[in-house]
Amino acid sequence: MEAVYRFCVSVNPSDVIELDPLLGDWILHDPLRASALFRDVCFVAIKTLSLVEKIHTQSQVNVILRLTHLPPFPEYTMDLWRFPHGYGPVRPVSMKGLVISMTRVTKYTQGARFLCQNDDCPCSTGFHHIRVHTPGATESATVGNNLSCTMCSSLLKEDVKFRVLGDKQLVELVHVKALDALKGQKQSALRYQSVTLFLRDELCNSMRIGRLYRVLGFPAHVQQLQCISWSVEANNIQLWEPEHPTKCQSEFPEDAESYSWFSLEVLCCCSSLLWPGSGSSGPLQHLKDGLVAQFGAL
Repeated sequence: MEAVYRFCVSVNPSDVIELDPLLGDWILHDPLRASALFRDVCFVAIKTLSLVEKIHTQSQVNVILRLTHLPPFPEYTMDLWRFPHGYGPVRPVSMKGLVISMTRVTKYTQGARFLCQNDDCPCSTGFHHIRVHTPGATESATVGNNLSCTMCSSLLKEDVKFRVLGDKQLVELVHVKALDALKGQKQSALRYQSVTLFLRDELCNSMRIGRLYRVLGFPAHVQQLQCISWSVEANNIQLWEPEHPTKCQSEFPEDAESYSWFSLEVLCCCSSLLWPGSGSSGPLQHLKDGLVAQFGAL
């Protein structure tokens, strides 16, 4: 038996706005409130149809609204070189960029059950206190040790047997114009800072290094002691093809045996960008021919 049951609902906000403008506004500008409404509806449907007998309270239902699209307006688009300043409401935005690094898949806490330490309190049993992960929240916010009961104000203690774990992966995304450094052009004073994406559960391993993506996510500020970090909780990921692709866009090979040929391809691509006047003769061409002979002998 699990403490939390997770449901993913695909939603197109534009379609919802045509049917119910108020609900569509909640999805775009108050997603936590919209998720709570979907959770209540799912709970009523589950209890009415007797779909899951182990669900006793609404807090055991965790609904994830998976946004398929966002309105094509500047308010919902964010360039990676324009980082937002200050704190604001949690709202979805769309961004595009190049994946430059990623971590291995690790675990995080999707949800946890807490019990009141006061034996006379009704919350000492059952599923009255359930905490689930929300976009931008840290692990300590979900399983903190300073939580109190809403009925008697006593401290809560986690029932670790009912902790639900999920997959988590970190990805570094950078603006596509960062590739201009490979063209050998005059460099500007701008520095393209990468942004950290949090991929969770079914979104893990959905991105590859060297590819371009359009990401729908929720920007979040996380404060730890004196430091404030800015990251994005990914909600949906789509491959992106730019209108004017650069020449040096190659995908990393899936198998290790192709890495030698991939390195040669990148070398030839970068050489044509760094030395645009190099022809079919000269030391650079001799270097290419030598590498081809070496790789061909492998």
